[in-house]
Amino acid sequence: MSKADTMRKKADELQSHIEAISGKVTKKEKAFPIMMAVGAVIPFVTFAALYFIQPGFVQKKDGTKYVRSTAKTFYWTLGISIAIWAVLFALKYFGMTSCIGC
Repeated sequence: MSKADTMRKKADELQSHIEAISGKVTKKEKAFPIMMAVGAVIPFVTFAALYFIQPGFVQKKDGTKYVRSTAKTFYWTLGISIAIWAVLFALKYFGMTSCIGC
């Protein structure tokens, strides 16, 4: 086998490796905007759900009745959103997803 044939074989192997990697990168790039959209909507949906459902942990006692606390709602929204973002990050970047952002 001549030196030119060896070089050609190595170039073909490198080309096939590059094509395999670019296919994986292209798939991840398509999924990223969907994940960003989901991540951007999570805080708004969480805040709206906590605001309108009014669970006990977002209310404060005012005399004899319980009233909605916007500050508690905000802090719970922040905590829940960060937790959901962490889960989405783990699903996306550690390869545990097959349908998120397909």
